[in-house]
Order: sequence, then structure tokens, then C-alpha cells
Amino acid sequence: MKGGNTMNSEQNRSVPGFTLIELLVVIAIIAILAGMLLPALSKAKGKAHSIHCLGNVKQLQLAWTLYAGDHDDTGPLNAIQVAGDCTKSTADSWVTGGGTTEPIRKEQIERGTLFPYVGSVEVCRCPSDKSVLPGPQRERSPFSYALSSFLNGLRPNGQSVDAWVTANRGFPGSQEPRFRTVQKLGHVMRPSEVFTFADHQGSPLHGHYPLVTGIDLWIEPLTGRHKQGATLSFADGHAEYWKWHSPKPKRERHCDVVEATDPGDRADLQRLERAVPQ
Repeated sequence: MKGGNTMNSEQNRSVPGFTLIELLVVIAIIAILAGMLLPALSKAKGKAHSIHCLGNVKQLQLAWTLYAGDHDDTGPLNAIQVAGDCTKSTADSWVTGGGTTEPIRKEQIERGTLFPYVGSVEVCRCPSDKSVLPGPQRERSPFSYALSSFLNGLRPNGQSVDAWVTANRGFPGSQEPRFRTVQKLGHVMRPSEVFTFADHQGSPLHGHYPLVTGIDLWIEPLTGRHKQGATLSFADGHAEYWKWHSPKPKRERHCDVVEATDPGDRADLQRLERAVPQ
């Protein structure tokens, strides 16, 4: 009986728990560890998005090359037409539609001439692109990239980019074109230095990226969403990440021409100008 009472008393004895001070110390340690880990996790996520985006422009570049292989070495059409106070891609271009009030949607990507070689709408969207389509649903934009206007690019009325620059002397400091538009892949000199697809600032209006060399003007913006940088693919098939000297803030209107007044911004623009067919 005596032994039994001892066992019962041991079973009923309460096990000491954490004191309030000990609990607060544990919570503080967890908070410190979380504070140390979150920046690293955020950086890792941003790096993963950048790699994903790099893979996207590389896939678009491969599709561009395959298309040319099936069309007598000619790249997909990259033409635009007037749409309200801006422009949109033509119905026979690599991607269709767009415009000031109606950015490119999933259906317009699928109707483009390049889509059979791409095969997935997801390839056309950068995972870091947070832009949304107009409307109450706030649907994510499916389109984040644009093709250099110098690659089978046509301006409204069928003008080549060369002819457009020559005819439009209203740009301050504009000069005779130091570049040329090309239709065939075999006509691209220095293919490892000529960019094709670029990571555009969110929800571009069309698939045609316009650039005029010899002047300090951004006709349309490229993005800086990857740690103040962007991804670009090149005519030889490789892709690169370009870190910008100057931030690239998002613009409300894509059709507004912006002067590159900052020395870093000017250096970024000139770097891009050197990456077009000469």
C-alpha cells in the first residue's frame, strides 16, 4: 500500500513548463532567425524569377530561329499599325493586336505567327511582371516581351524602321540611320551582339520594340524589375541579363517618348543602340 501511494503521488506531480520569460526568449530568437532568413529567401526568389525570365527569352529566340528555318530564312513579321493615339501589332505579325487601351491578351498571343513554335502562352510572361489588364477582374497580363523593330519590323504604312527615321526629322538630334532593318537571319551581322527579344516594361502595347539610334530618347521603356536589370536574347541563340546603370521607373503611358537626361540612363540607351543590326 505504501509503495502504491508513492507511485500515485509521482504520477500526480506536475511537470514544470516554460516560464513567461523563457517563452519570450524563444519567440525573440525565432523572430531574429526569421529576420535573417527572409532577405535571403527574397533574394533567392528574385534570382529564380530572373533565371525563369532568361529561359523565356531564350525559348522565344529558339522559336524565332525555327520559324525562319521554315520560311526561307525570313523571320516572323514584326509590324505595327496606328491604333487610336498609339499603335498595335498587325494581324499577320508574330503577336497580334494591342493598343493604348487594350494591351495584348492570351488570345492575341495564340493568333500570332510565332505561337505554333512557342507552344505556350506562359513563355510570353515574365514571372516578376506584376502588371494587370484593364478591367475589374485585375487579371495578370500574359505578355512581357517585345521583338526588336530592326528584325523584319515595319512601321505604320509599311515603312521600314530605316525609312521611318529618315522621314521623321522631328526627333531632336536625329541623324542618318546608322543601322538597318533585316528580314533574313543570314543578313544579321554580328549575331552574338544583336538583340532580338527584350524584357519589356509591364504589359507592352504590341510586340514591336522601337529604337532610334543617334538620339537620346527612349521611344518605349525596357524594364528594370530584375534588380535594376532586364533579360535579352540574341540572334545567335544565347540570352543575357543586363544590369542597368540607372533605374527604369514604370511609365503610365508607353507611347510617351522620354529623354535620357541622366548619364547612367544615356549609357544604358547607347548600349542598347549598339545591339542592333549595323
